[in-house]
Amino acid sequence: MDSGVPAVQSLVENGTAHVPQRFVRPIHDRPSKFSSPDLDDIPVINASQLSDKIELQKLDNACREWGFFQLTDHGIPRALMQSARGVIREFFRLPQEEKESYTASSTKLRREGYGRYFLPSKDTVLDWGDVFFHALPPVALPWPVHPAEYKETIQAYGAQVRSLALKLLAALSRALGQPPELFGDAFGPDAHSSLRMNYYPPCPEPDLVLGLSPHSDGVGITILLQDEVEGLQIRKNGEWKPVKSMPDAFVVNIGDILEVMSNGIYKSVEHRATVSSGNARMSAAFFFSPGFEAVLKPLVPDEKPLFRELTFREFITAYMGNALNGKQHLEYAKL
Repeated sequence: MDSGVPAVQSLVENGTAHVPQRFVRPIHDRPSKFSSPDLDDIPVINASQLSDKIELQKLDNACREWGFFQLTDHGIPRALMQSARGVIREFFRLPQEEKESYTASSTKLRREGYGRYFLPSKDTVLDWGDVFFHALPPVALPWPVHPAEYKETIQAYGAQVRSLALKLLAALSRALGQPPELFGDAFGPDAHSSLRMNYYPPCPEPDLVLGLSPHSDGVGITILLQDEVEGLQIRKNGEWKPVKSMPDAFVVNIGDILEVMSNGIYKSVEHRATVSSGNARMSAAFFFSPGFEAVLKPLVPDEKPLFRELTFREFITAYMGNALNGKQHLEYAKL
């Protein structure tokens, strides 16, 4: 854990009755502001029917209008999803000292390990959550020793979700009227996967904090595994919409890279995480991204490209160099 920045789980276990000032959001940025449960639910897409034109059109509409969708009938076994949730929960239950042994130093491209994904400055308002992040397989740190099933389970889970991500890229290419290999080829042979595991402990004053700051994902596509505790919200028409937890479904969202490659047709969307006073929440975000030397540019024919040509290395270096702040970092790629 970063020096001087406490693990939220430790704060809760030590019986804190009030939120430390470093976690308190400005009034305009608190979770009660501009939250609207009355908006329509995000679309639900049946992965087993994406060869059907009607379901493919639903996918296209979801990515144009929402940037998010629930994915059902995806073919990943329920038992494997439950096992992944289980080993992640067990990791966060480890003694604090053992978790902190997996803290790794940061680079311009990634920060693997336990702690905070974005290194905070002294003025940064902190998120009410702890994170364990690593590439698949890990690059800058070893596989966790405990729980004993962690490596085997996450390897199996990661391989199946990566295959699902490639299938979704092919479907998205087809939905845009392009060859199915368009996005997959653009990601390149070195396309990489990573997993960000989030643990949001109960909070004594949940209306003052956020579990995760508003942001869009600086990746190609994100496939999120949730538990039954809700907390994810997406920004729609200036309001925050809670995303329901659906048993056995993934929440999928378009990342900044696909917004660039689709020339803005598909949108990456701001999202955030809220917390509750009574329940801890766990989620695991699988990120699928191009290789670092892959060239990012609009791939869909259009008279007016909205984004310039750059490598994923350039983009992610700029992304990692700033705190989470809505979609501000996407300006770096715009013409």
